[in-house]
Amino acid sequence: MWEVSSRAGASETVCHERHMKTNGFMRLGRAEATSDDGEIPMYSIDCEMCETAEGMELTRLSVVNESLDCIYDTLVKPTNPITDYKTQFSGITEKSLENVTKTLGSVQRDLGRLLPAHAILIGHSLENDLFALKFIHDSVIDTSILYSTPASRAKYKPSLRYLSRKHLGSVREGLSFGLRT
Repeated sequence: MWEVSSRAGASETVCHERHMKTNGFMRLGRAEATSDDGEIPMYSIDCEMCETAEGMELTRLSVVNESLDCIYDTLVKPTNPITDYKTQFSGITEKSLENVTKTLGSVQRDLGRLLPAHAILIGHSLENDLFALKFIHDSVIDTSILYSTPASRAKYKPSLRYLSRKHLGSVREGLSFGLRT
C-alpha cells in the first residue's frame, strides 16, 4: 500500500490512492485550496481504536479547533467483531459501545462537511488516526515527528506522555469532552 521512493536524493512516501479508494479511503481535500480570507484553519484530531477480527478500527474521534473548543466528539461502532477494546489506552469498553450506531462512513461524511479542504490537521502519530479514519489529507502536523530527534527516529517515536512532560511539565489524563466511556 505504501511505497518509499527517492527523487533527487530526497525520500518521500507515496500513497497509492487508487488502492486506498477501493478500500474505503477518501480525500479530505488538497492543500492548494484556500479560503476567501487567506486563512488556513487548524484542527487537532485524536482517534481511539480497538482490535477487531480484521485489524485496528476506529471507536472514537475527537476534533478540537484553534480556540480549543471540542467541535466533534463521537463514539464509533466498528464494522467487524471486536477482539480487544484496548481499554487501557482508550478508556473504551464494551459497555461504552453498547448502543452506538455511528459508523465510519457517517464519521467520514461528518468530517467532510465540518472540516474545510484546506485545513491543517494536527495530532500525534497521525498516520494511525488517518488510517483508522480512512482519510487521505495533504496538510498535517504530526507531533511525533516534529518533536523527535534524529537518533530516536531510527528506533521509535516519542510518546505523547513523554512530550507532554518534557514540554509542558505535566500530563493531563482522563479528560473527556462530554462522552462517558
